Amino acid sequence: MSRILYLLLSVALFACNTGTRPSKADLREEQAIQHLLARYKKVSFDSLKVYPASDLEDAAYRFKGKALDTNDVRLLPTGDWSGDTGVFGCFRFRLDSTRWGLLTRVPSYYESTSIRIFIYDQVTKKITDGTQLAETWGDEGDSFQQESWIYKEKTNGWNICSNLSTGYDHSVNDANDTTYETKEMYYLFRINQQKVDTIRQEESLVAEKWNTLNRHTKL
Repeated sequence: MSRILYLLLSVALFACNTGTRPSKADLREEQAIQHLLARYKKVSFDSLKVYPASDLEDAAYRFKGKALDTNDVRLLPTGDWSGDTGVFGCFRFRLDSTRWGLLTRVPSYYESTSIRIFIYDQVTKKITDGTQLAETWGDEGDSFQQESWIYKEKTNGWNICSNLSTGYDHSVNDANDTTYETKEMYYLFRINQQKVDTIRQEESLVAEKWNTLNRHTKL
């Protein structure tokens, strides 16, 4: 074999090898992702109710999750919550062959009561979104609670139906006023490729969907 041909083959072989071998940075990032995913319990369902805790110390509360460390948290998108502590991986479920939904409990006003859904794409290696699915808090007569159903439809894929309930106790400012105002709101979302989008639909129809899910769907 001539020396020139030998050199050409050597260069070609080197190019092939370096083209398929992941870099050290890629390997570290993959290890970090796998460490994060291991904090989430893998589940499979057609519908799941996501709700906040009335007592985070309750052992029966299903969204307690496992604490994420600072390296785990840095992989999540920055949202309207802050801090590297008080973040918990709850459940992960398959959205399709390449994407996972990550149900994550994050810090809120007083405690880690907010539950968000993040979307992990195995192809792009990116984690996106962070839509809130559940929350509860109360402060000086004001109260807020959110619950959601995640459910799968044959034709429309994964959807989310959310119920938001607000309240205000007038007796906080006037002991003689026993009025307690409440308001119920309903929203419908669809889990698309990299984010959760609102589905515009008449609220009465969304409320009917919410009630149907509560009546006929098991927790």
